[in-house]
Amino acid sequence: MFKGIVNACLVTYYNQNADDREYVISAKDLTTVGPVEFLQDLAVAATIGADHIERNGHHYFQGLRAFPEEVQQKILSAHPDLYRCHDGDFVTLQIEDGTLDLDTIINAPFGVAPLLDICQFTPLIEWVSITR
Repeated sequence: MFKGIVNACLVTYYNQNADDREYVISAKDLTTVGPVEFLQDLAVAATIGADHIERNGHHYFQGLRAFPEEVQQKILSAHPDLYRCHDGDFVTLQIEDGTLDLDTIINAPFGVAPLLDICQFTPLIEWVSITR
């Protein structure tokens, strides 16, 4: 988050002081998916004005399919502008003309709503022991 804000400040500074060059911010996610990190990432991008972002993570991981149905439905209910039900019976991004609607992200605390019960997810210690 802070790196994005610093880079946005640098771009603004350079654009105000550049001779004939225009500086831009770009972003790419590849593996950033919901239900929390992706929403936070979108909130930061919207805040710093990055409006051209390559969003592949949801396509590689089939939206929110990896998460329990309850989580998918909570996210869909809280962000019907951003998500939709896919024909494959999972929640995925609602992309229209190459854009995402971020109204509910911008209105949620740091992009995240609703708060999720983290007890339903695999504890970090179990992930760490799997990777060793």
